[in-house]
Amino acid sequence: MGTALSELPGGERRGFLGIGQKHFLIPVEESRRGVGEERVTVTVPREKVLNSPEFDPDAGLPAADLQRAIDAYYGHG
Repeated sequence: MGTALSELPGGERRGFLGIGQKHFLIPVEESRRGVGEERVTVTVPREKVLNSPEFDPDAGLPAADLQRAIDAYYGHG
């Protein structure tokens, strides 16, 4: 695990006090950053990310079972 993505329904990445946001963890293998780029690109389709297990950042570090579920979902486990 290495990348976190926050997404609102409809593709927006803003919210009021974080209400309505969904958070997803994406294995670092599913992202790339080119030399000199200031952004990270997720290499899997948006729908795949939106259907992946959600992450609750208020719960702290993800539990081992969530990490395994995410790895399995993306084919890394």
